[in-house]
Amino acid sequence: MDIMLYIFAVFAAIELLLSFYIFLSRSLLHAIVLLALMFVATSLLYLLLSQPLLAVVQLLVLVGGRSTYLLVGTASESFSHFKHTG
Repeated sequence: MDIMLYIFAVFAAIELLLSFYIFLSRSLLHAIVLLALMFVATSLLYLLLSQPLLAVVQLLVLVGGRSTYLLVGTASESFSHFKHTG
């Protein structure tokens, strides 16, 4: 078998484990970080399939956009417990 097939299988297994741990995570912040890592693993799978455009779009849109949006939403939710002055 080709070495690229083994590398692909390793990254696919990592992606499956990350997706499993997202559901097991009790912390929303940990789930978001695991989700971002899963998106990076998916991007690496696209690179192994010789699809660099899909890999870049995956990194920019999903990791850069959605994960940042979720992190900011989580951080702003934690500040909503404070009483506002004024």
